[in-house]
Amino acid sequence: MAGDYSDILRNSFLLQHLSEEECAQLLKFARLQRYAAGQTLFQKGDDGDSLLGIISGHIRISTLSAEGREVVLNILNPGELFGEIALIDGKERTADASAMDNCEVLVIHRRDFMPFLQQRPELCTRLMVVLCERIRWVS
Repeated sequence: MAGDYSDILRNSFLLQHLSEEECAQLLKFARLQRYAAGQTLFQKGDDGDSLLGIISGHIRISTLSAEGREVVLNILNPGELFGEIALIDGKERTADASAMDNCEVLVIHRRDFMPFLQQRPELCTRLMVVLCERIRWVS
């Protein structure tokens, strides 16, 4: 799997500085999941236990408003990663994710990612920058 999907990791802001060897090591933990159009990947409140990378298809990130209406927060495209924040803190998902069309998604679980991260302090520093940018964007 390493040769096929390393670009999805190295094209992300979070993991762009990984070496080819590090990408290959991380991809050993990755699993390919397929979702049909309309299928839910996760719901708000689910365990934040994985990082996801879109191989094909589009993912809608949404939540419900106080009035019960769906609010679309983002539409994600092939090549994008999502779920980084819940992956790191292990807390509940803060929104719903659903497939807009048939999708293939790489999944890397927290139980595999955290030891990988702990062995790479430079990646920890990069992750802090990503999280700070997300905080600035939200606020």
